[in-house]
Amino acid sequence: MKRLEWKAFKLLVLFLCALIFVLSGCAASSAVDEVKEKKKETSTSGTGDTVKVGILHSLSGTMAISEVSLRDAELMAIEEINESGGLLGKKIEPVIEDGASDWPTFAEKAKKLLQKDKVAAIFGGWTSASRKAMLPVVEQNN
Repeated sequence: MKRLEWKAFKLLVLFLCALIFVLSGCAASSAVDEVKEKKKETSTSGTGDTVKVGILHSLSGTMAISEVSLRDAELMAIEEINESGGLLGKKIEPVIEDGASDWPTFAEKAKKLLQKDKVAAIFGGWTSASRKAMLPVVEQNN
C-alpha cells in the first residue's frame, strides 16, 4: 500500500475500534434488537453524505487539562479520515459539546447529542464519573 493509503487505513481501524468500544458499552440484554436499531440510526444520522458523531469532553473546568487534547486528537483523526474519502463513502461530521468537568452536565449534553443532534456515536466520558452519568441517558436512547 502507498504510505497515504496505509495511514488512512490505520486511522479507519482506530476509528472503528473506538466506535466498537463505545457501542459495546451500551449493550443490553436485547443486543440483537439494539444492533438493528443502531444500523437504522447510523444510516439516518447526519444529512445525506455525512454521519454525525458526538465529541463530549471537559473543555473547561478542572478536567480540561487532560481532555482538550483528546478532543483535538479525535478532530484530527476525523479530518484525516474525511480527507481520505470518509467512512464508507460518507464524511464524518463532529458535534462538539463541553461537559465542563461537571458530571450532571455530561448527562445533559449526552441527551442533547442523542436526541437533538441525532449523532450515531458519542466519543468522550474520559472519567468513570462522567461515564456513570452518561450511561442511563445512552441506555434510554438506545
